[in-house]
Amino acid sequence: MGRSLDFKRVITKIEDPEFKHICVELGLKDTIAPGQTIGRYLAGMIEGQDLLELSAMIKDEARVFSFITHPELEDVIGSLEVPDQCRIICLYRDGKFKTPDSDFDFRTNDEVVVLIHSRNLGWLNDRFVGQLERKGAR
Repeated sequence: MGRSLDFKRVITKIEDPEFKHICVELGLKDTIAPGQTIGRYLAGMIEGQDLLELSAMIKDEARVFSFITHPELEDVIGSLEVPDQCRIICLYRDGKFKTPDSDFDFRTNDEVVVLIHSRNLGWLNDRFVGQLERKGAR
C-alpha cells in the first residue's frame, strides 16, 4: 500500500520471521518482526546481556548490514567477496547461527550479517539487493 501511495520509504512489519525472504523477493528492504526482536531482547536479558548496549558499540562510521542470498545471485554465492573495511560477522542457515571461515561455501537462502564502513553501504546494497531487483526477482 505504501508503494502505491508513493511513500519514499516503506517499513514492513511481519509476525513470522520465516516470511522475511518473501519481503526480500518483493524488494521490501526494511522489515521488522517485533515478536522476534522482543524475544531476542528478553533472551539476552535472561543471559545477562544488554542488546541496547551492543547497539551502542556500533559507533562512528560502522554499520551492520544483512542480506539473504538467492538463486538469482548465483555469481556471488559460493565465496562472497566484500570490499575493504567490511567483514562477514556471521550467517544464519536454516535458522541456525554459523560463523564462516575464509573457505566457507555460502548457499541460497543464507542470511549473511556484515559489519561494514558506512561508505560501502551503497556498494553492498547495489550488489546484493539492487542486483535482485534488476534481475526481476521481485
